[in-house]
Amino acid sequence: MRRLIVGGAVLLAAALGVAAYFLFIKVPITDYPVPVREGAAPPNVHEESVLVTSVGIPLRTIQRGLEQDIPRQLWSIDRKLDECVPRKQISILGQDITKTPKIGCTLRGSVKRGQVSVTGRGDRIVARFPVDAIVRAEDVGGIIKRETATGRAFIEVSARFLVSENWQAGSDVEMSYRWSKEPGIDFLGQRIRFTSEADKELKPIIERIERNLERQIEALDIKSQVARLWKQGFMVESLNQENPPVWLRLEPQQVGVGAFRVQGGRMSTRVMLQADTQILVGEKPDTPTPTPLGKNAAIKLGSGFRANIPVFADYAELEPVILRALQNLAKDGLKRDGLGSIEAKFRKVTLYPTSGGRIAVGIEAEVQPIGERTGELWKRGKGEIWLTAKPITRKGSEVLSFDKLEVYGNMDSLSGDLLLRVMSTEEVTSEIERALVEDFQSDYEDVLAKAKKGLESVAIGKSRLSLAVNAVEHGQIIPTSKGLFMPLAASGEARFAMNEL
Repeated sequence: MRRLIVGGAVLLAAALGVAAYFLFIKVPITDYPVPVREGAAPPNVHEESVLVTSVGIPLRTIQRGLEQDIPRQLWSIDRKLDECVPRKQISILGQDITKTPKIGCTLRGSVKRGQVSVTGRGDRIVARFPVDAIVRAEDVGGIIKRETATGRAFIEVSARFLVSENWQAGSDVEMSYRWSKEPGIDFLGQRIRFTSEADKELKPIIERIERNLERQIEALDIKSQVARLWKQGFMVESLNQENPPVWLRLEPQQVGVGAFRVQGGRMSTRVMLQADTQILVGEKPDTPTPTPLGKNAAIKLGSGFRANIPVFADYAELEPVILRALQNLAKDGLKRDGLGSIEAKFRKVTLYPTSGGRIAVGIEAEVQPIGERTGELWKRGKGEIWLTAKPITRKGSEVLSFDKLEVYGNMDSLSGDLLLRVMSTEEVTSEIERALVEDFQSDYEDVLAKAKKGLESVAIGKSRLSLAVNAVEHGQIIPTSKGLFMPLAASGEARFAMNEL
């Protein structure tokens, strides 16, 4: 009996020694508080995009307008002149004796124009058309019954169109014409020219052309067109409907129309829309409230867009991914040197942000040591284990990694501390990290691909915007209240197809 008592005491002492070894030497006994839930809202990053397009009128439209407005017969004349031929002094021996008599006549005729052509050079359009004059001088001095004079002139109108800072269209018009053949007749050795008579009639025609060009520019109603574009620019457009929903949000800051120029058979101008640009993932954001149209802003050089694309890995979506990874790892049992095999059952994973820019991973599990002699001393235990780590990304890279991993927990039995020891192995922590990294990489590729596709064609009213992502800059990953967040600064080309003014 005494031997049995002594033997039992030895075994109890040994058991207590083993327990003390694990509790006081391998795993310090401390209070294991649940990590505090601490995470800010995702940063609302705004970028500025400058969208520039070219709009205008085909020159043929201007040409048709002039053709319709300018009559073929510019003017006609039926007038009696008392003096068709200027009087001259008659001199004898150097002395002025008298003047030649007045020679009267009647002028009848017309001036007709030819086809209008419209071309351009630089910031000016040029309208040209020929003018043919036919003038009949009748009963000239009672000597000539009728004489016909012909002439041809070329009229050229050069105009430059501007839009003021208050959206008023204006023009700077220069007009000229020249007679390639002045209308006139020969009479008594003199050339009688009717150019001055024709000039008088051409002057109001030239003024009419100027008014026509100004009306065509005014008909563009530039202010109304720009105001409509401005109002439609305050928008939220879906880039992807679901899994995940992706949204483009534009909030115009200023708009401008430049000087008109002639290029490729069109009189066109550049229209610039400068807008605050956001790409958002998740719930549909509020549509920005339109502000009144401001003044005509100066056109900025170049065009393009820049926007932040937020990549989110939702904690609720990451939790089952980690749980599956741990369950797969535990199928064949976990092992730890000196402790033998361990049967672990992972029940639940909780993920949220905690202090210091870290994430907390809570794992509810049951553990049962099996196999070796030391394992026989432990009972089945269950409890919650916590891991915290700081997610990091390197500058210019979307690759996710974790730094300063810590493992701790609060178990209901001594065997729970055994699970802590197992969870701190590289095999387990690497599996958790791998699950997080692979899922985040998948989210990154998915959101970026869907944002790129959605940006290919975006409606702004009846206009069409196409944005091509050419470059992506990666920001630092941040544990936020909604999930792991990485801002991507996307930039590229902007093609803006606006309806004809």
